[in-house]
Amino acid sequence: MKTILVSLVVISSIFLTEASAAPQKANRKDMAARSSVGDSVEAKELVRAMRAIEAKVESGLAYREYSQEVGTLAVAIAAFDELQEGKNTSELQVQLKAVLTRHQQARELWGACVSSTDCSYSFINMKADNNLPLLLAKEILVDLPAQNSPREQGGSLIKMDSDTEYFRVHYPSLLSGLWSDAKAKSKAFRAALR
Repeated sequence: MKTILVSLVVISSIFLTEASAAPQKANRKDMAARSSVGDSVEAKELVRAMRAIEAKVESGLAYREYSQEVGTLAVAIAAFDELQEGKNTSELQVQLKAVLTRHQQARELWGACVSSTDCSYSFINMKADNNLPLLLAKEILVDLPAQNSPREQGGSLIKMDSDTEYFRVHYPSLLSGLWSDAKAKSKAFRAALR
């Protein structure tokens, strides 16, 4: 009787072990099938780079530091793109390109204003000759139509005086608009990774 009882215990434990192993194997297969683009080391590094640049922009940083952060983001995007080569992730890559473009535009505008006398007291004169800050600002205003309106309406333009339709570009507002757009696109990218 003891032998039969021991045999039943051994048989039932083998059965239970095999029965519990089958779902584990199935779960591993499901997990492997569900592993998405977002599980890669490159994707995690990219998300870290995005969050780092957003946090630093919100807390305040110098142009040189911002420029380095844009470079770090570009490297992380390139590594992610390389990993995605041949995969159907074109939507993600379009979002990434948009994020990087906004940060590159902000870096170029900020750099042009830092090194130019055409940006005085945070303004770019719209009547000035086609200087680099003005050319960059015009390009950005086309890309971000919401910024091509008076500051009172959420844009980056400030009227010179009440008698004319002459405006100046408040470039810190234009930078903020670029950063807000980049952050929104970055957030959409991170949501798509999940």
